[in-house]
Amino acid sequence: MRTAWLLLSILTCLVGCGVVTSTQKVDFAPFAENTISLAADIEYGLTETSRSIHLREYWDTPAVVAHRKEWEKVRVLMKGVVAYSVEVTTLGNSTLSGPARARALADFLDPLARPVITRPGTRFRITAAGLDSMLVDIREQKKLLDGLRAAQPIIDEVDRIAGEIFDEVKASLDVTARELIQSIDEANAAPVKWNKIIHEKQYEKYEALSALGRYVLGEEDALAEFYEIDPWLQRYVANPDTLTADEMQKLEDRLLLKIRAYQEFTDQIQPDLDKYAIQQQEIADLYTDANHQLKRARTTMTVWARSHRNLAQGITDPAKVNLFDITKKAIKTAL
Repeated sequence: MRTAWLLLSILTCLVGCGVVTSTQKVDFAPFAENTISLAADIEYGLTETSRSIHLREYWDTPAVVAHRKEWEKVRVLMKGVVAYSVEVTTLGNSTLSGPARARALADFLDPLARPVITRPGTRFRITAAGLDSMLVDIREQKKLLDGLRAAQPIIDEVDRIAGEIFDEVKASLDVTARELIQSIDEANAAPVKWNKIIHEKQYEKYEALSALGRYVLGEEDALAEFYEIDPWLQRYVANPDTLTADEMQKLEDRLLLKIRAYQEFTDQIQPDLDKYAIQQQEIADLYTDANHQLKRARTTMTVWARSHRNLAQGITDPAKVNLFDITKKAIKTAL
């Protein structure tokens, strides 16, 4: 429900804010500042957090190492987005002429995009020839804003690829969390098993004490229940059909001794049980937080691509439209 509300709020903003126009001089600074601000709020992955304390012994397992590599794709992606945004702002505020700014934008985009586009197995649907054509188009523009409009297909493609990356990271996150939970359960199987057995035995002895107490108070049928709970106790009486006062006291003392012995054993394994409980809670917290961070990254990319389009149209006046600020507040409210 919260996620649906967040997306509705952002989409409403994107549609509504898109019709705002500004007659003032284009201010490029917010584009980079807000990109950096949103990107800086993202913590990368299931294991990249100061709250990860009791699970560190698992951080070198194959599943976690593979998951960390998946999150590294997000880190590289956001690093490139920030670098591009800073460059656009730098060019926007420079003293270069309009055509020179457009050429400088193309010069920056070429080494940034070409290695990725020409890499074997690339996700880009833009070919090297397509990139060359776009760069020529950008260089021919007379204004930086026109150059940004010509570069928009590249930005949209980056946003599309980002969606694929986020889907892969989410799948990796789910697999890693399941494997960590399984590893934790297996490592703590013995104390959990013994704790269950001991608690069952303790409950059994308390039930026997209760039956013995009712027999002492005159409830004759309670003796049969007493033996049914723990048949071995018959060895400590001369006549199973009736108990002397001395026998009742000895049986009570023996039951209490057993209960104390079980409690001492429980106390010995309690540190292991406490650690297990803490690890379970920590993995749950880390998983929830990693999901939130992934949603932040996904939303940041969507708003960044839209804001780039708005910037190319000259819609940059912070007083009239600030998609980043609105989105940031929506994220904090929803998550």
